[in-house]
Amino acid sequence: MGTDNAPGGNSLVLGDNDTGFKQDGDGVLDVYSNYTHVLRIIGNLVESMVSLKVNGNAVATGEVQAGNGASRMAGNGDIFGSVWGNNWLSLWINNNFVADVQLGAGTSVATWNNAGSWPNTPGYVVTSVWKDYHGENIDGINYAPLQKRVGNQWYTVQGGTV
Repeated sequence: MGTDNAPGGNSLVLGDNDTGFKQDGDGVLDVYSNYTHVLRIIGNLVESMVSLKVNGNAVATGEVQAGNGASRMAGNGDIFGSVWGNNWLSLWINNNFVADVQLGAGTSVATWNNAGSWPNTPGYVVTSVWKDYHGENIDGINYAPLQKRVGNQWYTVQGGTV
C-alpha cells in the first residue's frame, strides 16, 4: 500500500509488485498475478479471466452455461444447445426417437378358396391364423398395422412387401 506497484491506482500488492488486488471502480475488485488480470469481482458476480481448475467438486445452484449462454445444463440434467436444434435434449429425443410401439385396429380376411386375394398392405403384420376342422388349408388370417409413436404422433410403420 502506498508503494509503486504494477497494478497501479488503489491497489494492494502481496509479496512483489505485480501480484495483488486493485480497486478498479465503484464495487469492482480485480485480482492480478504476475502482471496478469486473473479475476474480477463485481457485486454478485465473480468473473475469471483465465481457465479455472477445480480440484474436487464443482457445485452450481443454478444453470451451468457455456459459449456465453449458447449451451446450458439445467438443474434437472437437461441440456440445451445448437446441436439439439437450439432446444433442450429431452425435447429433441422425444421428437426424434420411437417412444412406443403398438398394433393398430385389426381386421380379418377369409383365405379359404381365396388364395392370395387378401390385401398385402405395407406396415401390416399377421397377428393370427385360423383353421377349422375341414380341409387342409387355413381358413383366414387376422392382421393389423404396426404403429410407432414419435413425440405425440402415431405413425403406421411403412415398408416393402414380400
